[in-house]
This record gives sequence, structure tokens and C-alpha cells, in this order.
Amino acid sequence: MDQWAFVHVKGYDTRGKLVQDTKQMRKNHPKFFRIGHFEVSKCWDIAVQQMKEGETAVFNCPGDLGKGGNPNQYEVEGAAWIPANSDLTYEMQVTECKAMPDTFKENHGWGAKDGI
Repeated sequence: MDQWAFVHVKGYDTRGKLVQDTKQMRKNHPKFFRIGHFEVSKCWDIAVQQMKEGETAVFNCPGDLGKGGNPNQYEVEGAAWIPANSDLTYEMQVTECKAMPDTFKENHGWGAKDGI
């Protein structure tokens, strides 16, 4: 059974501009992902494995572990771009860490075809 993390994250560029806010993007619902499967940036995956449920941490993410070699549009106020290989600073709150039971996957239409 896979371990899942449920997190709220704010990301800032090197000038301190907010470039990502999962609460804003997901209507206050946490972002969730399988831990260790690199479904999110490598930096998030590494950080969450060092955190405990309920913990909030601020960490710097070098460009090669963050958004990578392609420029990305800001997810907040969509008018600007995050340059390729940009260093970012994240504030992450882990709201839950748990195993996702197979029955949840089945009840929500997730199966082998989805690679989950």
C-alpha cells in the first residue's frame, strides 16, 4: 500500500514573489501525492519524507530539484513566468500522511489503468 501526503504549499521566487499557493489553487483543499513516486517536484518529495504530520517547514529548493529546465507560468496571477532552473523557496504544511487503502482507489475510479 502506498503512503500518501496531503499538503498545503506556498512557493516563492528569489524576489519573494508568490508563485504557487495550493490553498488558493485548490479552494483550500490540500494537494495530495504518493510519497517517493516523484509525482510532484523532487524537492517536495524529499522534504515531505523528513516531516511529520501537522508540521510546517520552510525550505529552499534549487532549480534542478524544483521546476527543472523548462520555464513555467506562475500558477498565481498567471501573467508571469518562472525562468528555467529557478531556485524557489517553499512553505509546506503536512496536513496528513497515510496509506491510501485500495478501497478508496476503487471507489474513486482509480485503478491499474491510471498507474496508481
